[in-house]
Amino acid sequence: VKFSESTDMALYQILNLRTKTAQDIIDAGKSQNAQDIYLEYLENWKEVIELIGYEDQDNYEIYTRAFDKRLDRIDSWEMEGSKSFGITLAEIYAHAGLANVMYGDYMSGFRKFLKANNLSRKNLKDYPDYWPNYKLRGALNISLDQMPAILKWLTSLLGLKGDSEKGLQQIDTYLARVQDYPGLKSEALIYKVFTMKMKKDEEGAYQMLQKELKGEIPPTLVKYLQANVMYLTSRNDEALTVLESFPENFTEVPFLHVDYLKGKSKMNKLEKDANLYMLRFLEGSKFKNYKREMYSNLSYYYLINGNVDKYTFYKKQIAKCAKATSDRDREANIEAERPYPPHPELLKARFLINGGYLDQGGKILNTIPVNTLSIPAYRTEYYLLRAKVHTHENNYPAAKHYYDMAIEYGKNQKEHYAIEAALLAGNLSFDYGHIDAA
Repeated sequence: VKFSESTDMALYQILNLRTKTAQDIIDAGKSQNAQDIYLEYLENWKEVIELIGYEDQDNYEIYTRAFDKRLDRIDSWEMEGSKSFGITLAEIYAHAGLANVMYGDYMSGFRKFLKANNLSRKNLKDYPDYWPNYKLRGALNISLDQMPAILKWLTSLLGLKGDSEKGLQQIDTYLARVQDYPGLKSEALIYKVFTMKMKKDEEGAYQMLQKELKGEIPPTLVKYLQANVMYLTSRNDEALTVLESFPENFTEVPFLHVDYLKGKSKMNKLEKDANLYMLRFLEGSKFKNYKREMYSNLSYYYLINGNVDKYTFYKKQIAKCAKATSDRDREANIEAERPYPPHPELLKARFLINGGYLDQGGKILNTIPVNTLSIPAYRTEYYLLRAKVHTHENNYPAAKHYYDMAIEYGKNQKEHYAIEAALLAGNLSFDYGHIDAA
């Protein structure tokens, strides 16, 4: 593969969600060389990105047929001895696997990820010093190492093992080589953020992006990931600033995820127009994932704002959604099945504290007499929220005290608050060097 300004611009525009512009560049390249596997890679990546935006089953069926034809076309080429062929084909399979998984075709996706792993591993063995190997190999190393326990038995059975530290080193090596290519660098950052999130290192991802994007104009997908990491690390105002900077009618692919994240970020700030963005996401999205979460948040929005009828209406919509696989949707299911409503003031404090608005959240907690919390889960969450405030304030003794109270008070409850408190208390003790307590 020879990385040129034109192919890098095509990649940048794909990640910028300007896929028609990217296709024009790809077509121009194919008119010069119809047997360039990197152009096939770009076109396949572009089509996968469009599937994310359009969320259409018919388009997915068209894509799967086009993918098979793409493989037939590539198989007809003579590429023996090419360092780039194996790793580029591996990435084509990996992106196709991503499309399969997004549309619920999990077995096809697994087979393609397996193919991508085998091809990339062989290419690394054949060409160990060829640095373009390192992006995908690094991502796979981390993904396999961080696989959920329920799936690890299967990957181990197939002889698939990962190494997170090695994977990060590989991605960093790749990233250092592509600093002068905006498209390649942006793509590498996407890979690195996803793998760092798999490792639960959102803070590290935030710091990394702050450094790498300083003085740069990132494409839309990188910008969105930056806002997402800001949201996850309780930098809610920063997330909203990035989300507000997305220009209207700029992308050539619909991207409802901006409304999704903006609605959640505005909920964290208890802003009155948060419902508008959540409703817009629900009205436009054809994917099953995140709908239960959005209906749950909408019900909370109306409960906080005193509209019990709409709270009840949107809570009932949760059960009507198709079964989803995201953690947030599963959490929405659990909360919707509880035989009691959330405590409105605790709910306000929960959102504010999640957004990093500690003063406002703490003031609300100060208005709640603990002995008035008649439902046991309310009191457990109260202690948990108190602990989170003290954690953000770097007040270890107070945070540990309230985590312990949440654990002790909630240890026999079905709700997740005591478990969350135990996990956060362990992380906190580890960070402060109290290994035995962790």
